[in-house]
Order: sequence, then C-alpha cells, then structure tokens
Amino acid sequence: MKGIFWMNKGTPAAFDKAMEFLQAAVDKDPADPLAYAGLAMGFMNAGHLSDVPDYKAPRARAAAARALQLDDSLADAHLVLGVLDGYRDFNWDACERGIQKALSLNPNLAFAHFHMGWLHCNFERWDAAIASGKRTLELDPLSVVNYWVTDFYRMAGRFEECIANAKRAIENNPKTFTAYFTLGSTYLDMKRHDEAITTFKRGSELAPAMIGYLGLAYANAGRKEEARKILAQYEGMKLSGWTAFWRGTLHAALDEYDAAFRILDFSPHHDWLPSVKFNPEFKPVRKDPRFLALMKRINLPPPA
Repeated sequence: MKGIFWMNKGTPAAFDKAMEFLQAAVDKDPADPLAYAGLAMGFMNAGHLSDVPDYKAPRARAAAARALQLDDSLADAHLVLGVLDGYRDFNWDACERGIQKALSLNPNLAFAHFHMGWLHCNFERWDAAIASGKRTLELDPLSVVNYWVTDFYRMAGRFEECIANAKRAIENNPKTFTAYFTLGSTYLDMKRHDEAITTFKRGSELAPAMIGYLGLAYANAGRKEEARKILAQYEGMKLSGWTAFWRGTLHAALDEYDAAFRILDFSPHHDWLPSVKFNPEFKPVRKDPRFLALMKRINLPPPA
C-alpha cells in the first residue's frame, strides 16, 4: 500500500520510492500474490517513464506470472500482462483480452479503465476512450494516471475540455508534471505557441527528462536553433528507447524525416513509440512508405 501510495504521487522521485516499497513487500513475504501483483504494476508503469532499463519489462512479466501462479483471480496481474502484450509486443488483440479479463475480475480497477482508454485511442475510438477516461476519474480521482486522461480529449480534438481538466489537475497538485505536458500539448495543437512554451518550461523543471516537449514547441514556433539545442541534449545522452523516441520526434518537428525514421528503428523501443501514430510532427508524411512501415511494425492502422 505504501508503494502504490508513492506511485500515485506522480513525480519521478516518488516513483523511485514506490519501487523500493513494492520490492520490499515481495522480499518480506514471497508467498503473497498481492505483493507480486503490486511489484508487477510498478515495473509495468516504469516502462512508460524516461530512460527505462531493459530489465523492467521482463521483471514485470515475471512478477505478474508469479502472482497468477499464486492466485489467478488477481485483476492487476492480468492487466499487467495485457499491457505488456500491447506495448512491448504490439499484440493489441492480446492486450485487449488482458484488460478485459482484468475488468471482468475487478470492474472497479481504475488502471484497467485507463489502459482501455489508451487502447481505444490507438484505434481512434474517441468516444469510447473518453468514456474509459471518465470512469477512471470516477473510480480514483487522485491516481497519477488521471493527469494523462486529459490527453484523450486533446487527441479527440476536444481542446477546451482538455485545458479545463489539465488546469484542474494542476490546481489539485502543482507538482504533478504530467498535467503540464497534456496542457502544453493542447496549446501546441491550437498553435498557441507562447503558452505552450511557458507550460512546457514549467513541466520540464519538474521532469527534466521530458524537455523534448519544449523542443517541439520551439520548433513549431519557428525557433529552430533553440529546438536543435534540446535535440543535442538527447543526442548527448545514452542511446535508449526513450532518447531514440525523442530524437526521432524532434527531427520530425524540424522536417528532418530521414533522420527521424532512422532513429525510430532503434530496438528495444520505448512504450511511447505507438504515440507516433498521432504525433502532429509526422502528419505531413503519413502517406510516406516509411511511416506506413512504422505503422505496420507497431501493428496499428495508419491514422484515418
């Protein structure tokens, strides 16, 4: 419970503390399926953070499998395996089955509704995504994932609702960095560049690894040199799924598509790779054979 509490704080430092508690729970009682399910959830969520070590996805699978060996009715463990099937293996049918299994076992599992919302987004089922997001908020208003739920509204083109929800999240917890990035992304989509830059600066202060958002705002505002400086920061970091994702996205924002597609071929990929489908930076090349090949690789249909 301490681990889940800290995980829901929504800051990088709090997440590290959460993982310590989740690991301690397993160490103290290796026969407790709930401890393994909690650890699996922690490793799975870590896969969506920056600079993810390669061992986290296998450990999430192993912990979830062990939890189900001890108790196959644990919704959390089924959810973890389903999410990994989708974002690590791009097997979206198996992903949906895993999430549905989790919901059949625990209809009130907020994380399951959240991930079902993202699955709906991947297939452009916007009304269903927003319904899943609303259910997530109803079940767990303070969960860390709720700050990403606002992005469902943005991707569906419902910008004012996204802004209202993101601002409300920031009022509730000014240090929760994710809300700044959903808010800033909405401003960016609306071409409100100055507001996007200001918002991303604040978010990057809280989560420096996500400074790529600020680079996108600079590129879209025509401030190319400032965008290139941020790209150079990622190029100076160790090559990983995370840095490859941001390097590719920033290259695309700078209209450097050859470089973008080359770096996005990096393996192992980051769990954010499927979001390239909707990234505005790639909109001009959605008919490009390289973009279509990327969609085939991640097993998603091209944007409608």
